[in-house]
Amino acid sequence: MAVWFCAIALLVQVSAFSLRRSSHVVQRQDACRGVYYDGFSRVACEVDVAPQEQRLYFKEHACVGMPPGSSCRLQTLGMTPTLCFDFCRQYKEMKFFGIEHGRDCYCGGYFHPKSTGGQGTCNLPCEGDSKEMCGGPDKSSLFEMHFCDASAGRLEMVKGMAKEAKEAAAPAKEDAEKVFAEAKALSDAWQLGVCSLKPQGELVCSLNKAWVDMGSEANNEANEVDKAVDVLEKAEKSLEEAEKAVTDAGDEVTGELQGKQDKAVQAVKESSVSVTAKADGIKTSLSSLAGPINSDKVMKNFEDFFEALGDTEKKWHAVCALEPIKGQSYIGLDSEKESTGKASCASKCFSLVTGTDQCVGFNYQSINGLAACQLLTEKGLTKPAIAKAVPIFEVSQSKIDAMKLSALDCYTKKAFMGSHPAGPLKVEVVKQVTVDR
Repeated sequence: MAVWFCAIALLVQVSAFSLRRSSHVVQRQDACRGVYYDGFSRVACEVDVAPQEQRLYFKEHACVGMPPGSSCRLQTLGMTPTLCFDFCRQYKEMKFFGIEHGRDCYCGGYFHPKSTGGQGTCNLPCEGDSKEMCGGPDKSSLFEMHFCDASAGRLEMVKGMAKEAKEAAAPAKEDAEKVFAEAKALSDAWQLGVCSLKPQGELVCSLNKAWVDMGSEANNEANEVDKAVDVLEKAEKSLEEAEKAVTDAGDEVTGELQGKQDKAVQAVKESSVSVTAKADGIKTSLSSLAGPINSDKVMKNFEDFFEALGDTEKKWHAVCALEPIKGQSYIGLDSEKESTGKASCASKCFSLVTGTDQCVGFNYQSINGLAACQLLTEKGLTKPAIAKAVPIFEVSQSKIDAMKLSALDCYTKKAFMGSHPAGPLKVEVVKQVTVDR
């Protein structure tokens, strides 16, 4: 459990105070009620030669006052600085606590350091937390206790954190779920009846799997947020219960009850951070999946540089049967008008002009506010006659309407079509797709 720190001066000895007798300490143990400190910090690793009769040991006094024959749960717990603090924080006169031998906790009004060479270090892991050191064979890990009067502030802070984390995660999760649902809808609608036509039909039909895979990635991120929110809500419930127990106890509150509340506060804090991180993960993932679709790099008047293939005057739209550039297929929510997604994909394609990633055009589809585009290479050009050609499937507007798509088009660079090394490119219609065929 993380501790909350206050900036206060360390007093190694408290000159104005001294404990009188061990018997007096024990008597006060029976009458002890309330919690006097709300934080602690590690201050030293020393041989503490303060008289043992001035100390209050956990193993001797943690369960004093319990009914005869009852079991002491505290004595079964592995020692940690937090457990020791929860015991010592109940004693106003105690300003410090120490742990030695990896397990022995004691409280003191002061400590008296007297380390000499050859006495080792505090290198014994705490029995209850191997990541923490609890003294050594000769030395004690020493901690000072402080009161910051910040418990109420911490409670309100973590409650606010939890509320903000859930509110921020909700729209991100909703976007991811929409991408998943509409990616599936696009895949289900993609029924062109051309899969048996090799190789062009197979290439076009393979888009389904890519959409499903990308949609599943978005859905996985949404599921991670769900899990994180569930953990947070359980932590909030535990905090509510711990806070009620402390409030109900009033002046009779014990260090154990206050410690449970502190742990619950920390759990809510950590869970809130986790939810926020998962929500950020959704945003990162959706941004990666969408690529240029959600980019602000929009190519104005992109039709001046790209041409839509197919007999557009007669409302025939095209799917180009060229190989996509590896890693350059995208899917995402297009919150603006339909043409924004096209213009963004055109901008991305126009920027890829060299090497194996040279883009010659792109396929574009959209459904229910979800846009998809695939940037294309020139691999797959055919030569039906004298000149090479871009193979396409022409899809009628009635078929697009039947599939409930809001857009289906292929755009190629005008420069690519007009100045190819093999001569001006033509268009080869592999098949016309209509509602009936």
